[in-house]
Amino acid sequence: MNKKEFEFLLKQGEGLKLEFKENFNSKDIAKEFVAFSNTEGGRIFIGIDNTGVVKGIKITNDLKSEIQNTARNCDPSIPVELEMINSVLIVNVDEGINKPYRCSSGFFNVMAFLLRNLRLEYKIETAGPREEVLEIPEDALREAVVNSMAHRDYNERGANVQIDPPENYPENYPENIGAN
Repeated sequence: MNKKEFEFLLKQGEGLKLEFKENFNSKDIAKEFVAFSNTEGGRIFIGIDNTGVVKGIKITNDLKSEIQNTARNCDPSIPVELEMINSVLIVNVDEGINKPYRCSSGFFNVMAFLLRNLRLEYKIETAGPREEVLEIPEDALREAVVNSMAHRDYNERGANVQIDPPENYPENYPENIGAN
């Protein structure tokens, strides 16, 4: 990666294929390795805070070895490539070919992403605190994610799992309203 691409990605900010970490934490980074390997791959920039400000880190051989060991301790092992630009360590994680991957914290694809991107409704019925209601209940999401991991055909490269919001559910189709 050259400096121009690096600066472009910094301006884009975090997203589906890019994660910023201010410091190295083996447990957190293992989750990112698994998430990227189980989806379409991605990059982790270590030495950048969540707002995209370059803080930098001290890049040592011990740090690079610890990152490689963390990736090897995933099940199955996840190959990663390391790059350095200034005082930022970039970890490149490809989409895995031996899905599903897991780390000591378990399988990690998608719940944080879903919770961050689903619409949230606020109900205020009393003077007490407001109630936050996701457009899809969290228990249903968790079940859908587990089922998709268990029943997906991992031999079919590029096969995707999709979770539609409630307005796309069959019971909401005009011909099905009132049928129950």
